[in-house]
Parts: sequence; structure tokens; C-alpha cells
Amino acid sequence: MHISIHNKFFTYLLTKFNVKEEIPDNSEFVMVALKRTQLIHKCKYYDIESFDYMFLLERIYLSQISPNSFYPVIRCWTVLRNFMNRIKQKRLPIYPVENDLNFQPLNEYPKSQLIDLIESGYIYRFAIRDLLKIVVNSIQKHDYLFPTPQLPKNPYTNLPFSRANLYNIYIACQLLSLRIHPLFQRFMLSNFSIQYFSKTNDIILRETAINQYFIEHKDTPNDFQFDDISIIIEWYSRTLYNNPLIHQLHPECPQNEIVKIFMPYLKMYYEYTYLNSAISKIKLLDCLVQFYAYNPNFGRAYMIPGPQQINTYYGFDLRHFPFSMMDHDCRLMPFHAQIFFHTQRHEFANDFLSCQPIANAIYLSHSTTILSLVRNVNVEHCIENNTSIQYLYSSESESEYESESESES
Repeated sequence: MHISIHNKFFTYLLTKFNVKEEIPDNSEFVMVALKRTQLIHKCKYYDIESFDYMFLLERIYLSQISPNSFYPVIRCWTVLRNFMNRIKQKRLPIYPVENDLNFQPLNEYPKSQLIDLIESGYIYRFAIRDLLKIVVNSIQKHDYLFPTPQLPKNPYTNLPFSRANLYNIYIACQLLSLRIHPLFQRFMLSNFSIQYFSKTNDIILRETAINQYFIEHKDTPNDFQFDDISIIIEWYSRTLYNNPLIHQLHPECPQNEIVKIFMPYLKMYYEYTYLNSAISKIKLLDCLVQFYAYNPNFGRAYMIPGPQQINTYYGFDLRHFPFSMMDHDCRLMPFHAQIFFHTQRHEFANDFLSCQPIANAIYLSHSTTILSLVRNVNVEHCIENNTSIQYLYSSESESEYESESESES
């Protein structure tokens, strides 16, 4: 707890210990102390540099007091402060909480893993691990990859924790030897000022937002991701071939499957777009070159004619080279630059690892829909003969495709 000479009770103690005469009478210093008091009482926003400057200026004046006279005042102040805090804590009511935020009884926790915080005139008991999760989740919040850190709030009052309680949470985590999140460490070094924290850690917050976004949407693809994937494919075709129509996905292609396949490429694209990472751009182009060299017809619809129209098979070519097996090394001359240097045509796919064509498959144009082809199929005949139109999704790896072709033969 900081002690300043503009505090009335502290000035009274200085008088009792005959120390007040040693403090220099300077009107400029008094104005600085009053300005600092006003900044503290606002508790909303302050410039941390000017705050530290005034704190240092005040300490310089206090240092002019002899230690033999100043130490007894500090000791008396500390004893009286602790005494008043104990009295206040005994008179405060305890908020009735029996379970933690995971509905586990607090009685099952050791006392060392619990902490009591005073907020809004009540004593709230928390498990320290729950508070650590609340703090980390609050400061790494984002709105579609744009960091929007917020002050941690008390879940029972929905009001932000005070700065003193945030320090208490940090100290309690250190005493328990818990792993403190790097963002929480940086938040503490920012004196728990959310404005200063977001201003000085913008790049780290963006990296965390990207990683958190892909953890949250790992199994829940959405339309925004599919739109971004379409932008990636158009950007790739325009960058290497100056023609965005070379690689296009069929309009009826299943979006969920496309999003799952392109998740690693989407992450590199976000790193290149939001973090302006040149390395991510080179890796993304290299991986896309290997991707389309393996299967230039990815995302296109095809049909395998049968003896009758009712036996015709329709599907989408979703065979792709696994991302984990790609060459991700950074060369002096990137992979896509080498290909672009030797030839600007799409005939280089035969010189690299590529999959075998589907037997008897006829690829459809992007303007041709499967629905228009099967519109004239007799549905009643399908029901009577227990047959239906089949949509075949090809395998992800070449070995699986070979096993399927052998079984078909």
C-alpha cells in the first residue's frame, strides 16, 4: 500500500513523530500530489508514464526525511492499517457460495487453493483455478480475430474486479506454483490497465486470437470460413497464373468437407492477413502448389455413366494431399517461385506427386449442376427397385483410392 504525504492520517502521524518539519514546503510538489490523487480516484484511465513520474517525484521528497525518523512512522502506519483491515473483514457479510464455478463443493478443496476476495461490500470465496480461467478468458477475448480484451469480472455481480484483487489473484497463483499464462503476466506488468495492456501487446493478442479461434471452431465450420477459403483459392490462382478462374469449387460442393480440409491453409492465411507475416505467405503458396499439383481437379463435380441413367454415379473429387506430409521447409527460392520461374502453364502437375484419375469419370463444368442432370430421373422407379442416386466422395490419400479401385474392379 502506497503512502503519500497528502494523506491526512499519514500527515498526522508525521506530526506526532516530529517529522513534519523535515518535509520541504514546495507548492509545486503539493500540486503534483493533488493531481496524482485525482488520477487515482478516477480509476478508469491514466497515463502510466505520468503516473510513474509523479510517484518518483513524491518518493524523492520523502527520501529527504531521515530513515531513523521515517521508519517508525511506516511501522505505525502498517500496524494501524492491518488492524483496520481485520476489523472491516470481520464486519463484512460472507456471500453464500457453496460450490465453485464447476459445481464442485468448495469444502473438498484444501484451504491453500481457496481465496477470499472483498467486492461490493461482501466477501466472495473462490477456487484460485477458477479465477485464473476467468482472468485469462477475459483478456484474450476477440471478435472474429480482432482482439477485444476486457477486465475480468466477478461472476456473481458481473462487475470488474478491483486492481487490488487482481494483484491478490496473481500472488495466490504464484504461491501455489500454478502455471501463469503469459498474457496474465503481461497484464500484471501493465499494472492491470486494460487500455495500456491492449496497446502494448497488440501483436501477441492477435496471435492468441487466431489460435483461440481455431480451437473454438475446430468442429463447427461456418459460412465465413468457406467464404475465406474461396478467397484463398482465387488469390492463389490470380497470384501464380493471373487467372482466378483456373481453380474453382463447384457450387454444390459440400462446404463442411471443404472447410475441414482447408483448415491449416486458412490459419496460415489469417496469419498472413492479420499479422502481415511474410513467412506464412510463402508457406501458404508452397502448400497450395503441392495441393493442386497432387489433384488439379479438386472440388469439381464428376459423373460415372452407367448402363442406364438411374445407375449413373455423381460425386465430387475431394482427394487431397495430407497437410502433414507436405514439404514445409523455407528455401532461398520458394517452391511456388521455382515453378513460376520455369513455366507459367498448368502442365507442371505431371512432374510432381499427383493422384491417378478416376476411372471412367467425366468432369462437369462449374455452371452445370447435378440437380439439373438428375431432374428427369424417375423417383418412383428408384423407390420400387430400392435404388438411389449415389454421391461418391473419394478418399483423402492415394493408397485408400487404390484399394477402392481394386475392390471396384
